[in-house]
Amino acid sequence: MLGVLDAPTLPATEALLAALLLESDDGIATTDVRGTVTSWNPAAERLYGYTAHETIGRSFGMLLVPERPHELPSILARLARGERIEHYETIRVRKDGARIDVSVSISPIHDSNGRVIGAASIARDVTARRRAEEERVELLTRERAAREQLDAILGGVADGVVVQGHDGRFVFANAAAARLAGFATVEEYLGADTFDLSRRLTVLDAEGRQFPYEQLPARRALRGEPFAEMVVRFKRGDTGEVRWSRTQARAIHGPSGERLAISIFHDITDEARSGERLRFLADAGASLAGSLDVEDTLSAVTRVASSTLADWAVVVLVGEDGQIERTASAHRDPAQDALLREIGTRFPLRPDDGSVLWRVIAQTETVLVPDVTDAMLDRSIRDPEQRGLVARLGITSTIYVPLVARGRTLGALGLYASDGLRHFDGEDLAIAQEIARRAALALDNARLYREARNAVAARDEFLSIASHELRTPVTAISGLAQLLRRARRRGTLDEARLDRSL
Repeated sequence: MLGVLDAPTLPATEALLAALLLESDDGIATTDVRGTVTSWNPAAERLYGYTAHETIGRSFGMLLVPERPHELPSILARLARGERIEHYETIRVRKDGARIDVSVSISPIHDSNGRVIGAASIARDVTARRRAEEERVELLTRERAAREQLDAILGGVADGVVVQGHDGRFVFANAAAARLAGFATVEEYLGADTFDLSRRLTVLDAEGRQFPYEQLPARRALRGEPFAEMVVRFKRGDTGEVRWSRTQARAIHGPSGERLAISIFHDITDEARSGERLRFLADAGASLAGSLDVEDTLSAVTRVASSTLADWAVVVLVGEDGQIERTASAHRDPAQDALLREIGTRFPLRPDDGSVLWRVIAQTETVLVPDVTDAMLDRSIRDPEQRGLVARLGITSTIYVPLVARGRTLGALGLYASDGLRHFDGEDLAIAQEIARRAALALDNARLYREARNAVAARDEFLSIASHELRTPVTAISGLAQLLRRARRRGTLDEARLDRSL
C-alpha cells in the first residue's frame, strides 16, 4: 500500500506502477470491498488534506457529504457487480471541512480468480472548472435577462433598431425594423440574407432613385467611413408601400471585440407626405395664379399634379351642351406621356362611355379609389386594345374631383398613381379637392376674362363700323354749315336759302 510499503522493494512492474501513482496529479486511492482505504497517493493528500497514515484503514465514507448517505453503498454495490464508474462528478469534504467538486472514475479490482476484492478511485478537483461554468451560466443568464429587457424596451419603440455584423448580416432587430422590412417576425428578419432583403425591400433616396445597400449609413460605418445621417425611402416588394425614414448609424465593438454597426430608422412618412402635399399646394397655387389663359391653366394643373401629388393627371372640360370642349393630360414619365396622348387620340372620351369621369361631372361627386384592381379596369374598359394600352400605365390608385365654380360644373380632374409608390388616402383627397376648387376658379376666371375680352373686341368693332357709317353724312352737314356761315358773313344769306339748308 502506498505510504506504507517501500516502493523499491516491490517487483519491477509494481515498482513502475507505484512510481506512476506517486507522480500523478490525480488523487488515487484504493479500498477493499467494504470501502476501507488501502492506499493513498500524494496527490490524494494534496486534494483531500489527509495524509496516507490518516486515511489507510479508515472508511472512505469520511470524505462524503452527510446529505448523500446512500452514495457509498450505491458505489460499492455497482463495483461488486463488476461495473466501472466513469467521470462521476460529486462533492467531497476535505480535512479542513471545505467542500470541493471532484470528477471521479472508479474501477473494480479483481484477484487472480476474477473475484472483486476492492476498488481503485481516481479523483480530480473540478471546483475551479465548476465555478467557471457556474459563472459562465450566471453571466449568460444575466446577458439573457439583459437581452430580454432590451428586447422588451426596444420592442415597444416606434423607431426601427438593427445591429449588423461586419459581414452585413443582422444580429439584432426590434419588431419595428422587421415590420418596416416586410417580415412577420424578428426571427424571420434575422434569418434573411441579402438576397431576401433586396427582394422584399427596395431602397430609394429622397428623390426616388434606387439606392445601393452598400451606401447606407450602417455599411459606411462598418467600413470606417464618417458617420452621416440621411433620409431614405423603403419600398416593400409585396405591397408596394413606401415608407420614409431618417436613418443614422454608429460603429460599435461587440463582446468579443468584433466590429458592429447599430442603425436607427426614424419613420418620417407622415412628415414627408405632408411636405409633399404642402409643396404641391404652393406650386399649384402659384401656377394657377400666373395666367388668365385657359390652355395655360390646364397645362399648369396637370403638370404640377403629375409631378407631386400624382403620377398622372387629366382635366376634362365640358361645354353648355354637355360635350367635351377640351382635355389636357400630363405624366411625370415622358415615355408614358406619349402613351397618354396615343390613348387620348385613338380612344377619345365620350359622354356615353360610362367612365368615372363622366359620372363625376354628371353627379358632381368626388370619387376615391385607394386600390385599383384589374377587375375594376376590365369592367370600365371594354375595348381589348384600349385595355392593353391602359394596363401599360400600371394604375394602382385614383381620385376624381368635379371642377365647380360659381355654382357651375366646368368638368373634372382625374389623378392617378401608377408606379406602386403611393396609394391615395383621405388626406390626398382633401388636397385634390382644394386643387380642384382653385383650378375651377382659375378656369372660370379665364373664361370670364375671355368673354370680357371678346365683348371689348365686339364693342371696338361696332364703334369702328359706326364711325365709318356716320362719317359721310356728318361731313356733308359740317360742309353745309361752313357754307352758311360764310354766306352770313358776306351778307348774302337770305331767308329762302337758310330754310332750305336747315
